[in-house]
Amino acid sequence: MAETFLGHKDDYAVILSDVFPRSNLIFSTPIDFLGKRSSVYVEGDEKQVEAAFGYLQKLAGIYFDDQSFGRWIGVAPPGQNLSRTIIYYEAYSEIDKIRLLNLVLPRHLAKICNLALRTICNLTIRYKGIDIQKSFIILPEDLTTGELILSFSEEMKENKKIIFS
Repeated sequence: MAETFLGHKDDYAVILSDVFPRSNLIFSTPIDFLGKRSSVYVEGDEKQVEAAFGYLQKLAGIYFDDQSFGRWIGVAPPGQNLSRTIIYYEAYSEIDKIRLLNLVLPRHLAKICNLALRTICNLTIRYKGIDIQKSFIILPEDLTTGELILSFSEEMKENKKIIFS
């Protein structure tokens, strides 16, 4: 196993993709980690990562509400020549990583960051370079998606709720 996590390209990762309408942002977290602290990588188009960073900062210090298995610690700004930002969190078990990307992160992106989400996104669990699980994740009916659309599509510029960097 590599010591440096390679995001959605890593051989040991939980990956959430197709999260936002008309956006290529991908969320990923390593499967194995030492201690309870880890991180979620947010990767994709440089402008979208930069725009998302401002909204993701709102997560810092937020506990995982009713899930009560961890909290968001902080958000690192996009690195030089890297199209990613990193959200640091605490979680208490490996299964919590799947719950984090499957349940908590989408809920917080909508409720706290007010970002619009797709109704269906993709969850992949990769172990030893093999995608051992691929699932469609459907937003719960009780989850009201946010209003802000993270998109840079020319045809969407008329919508006043678009986030542009």
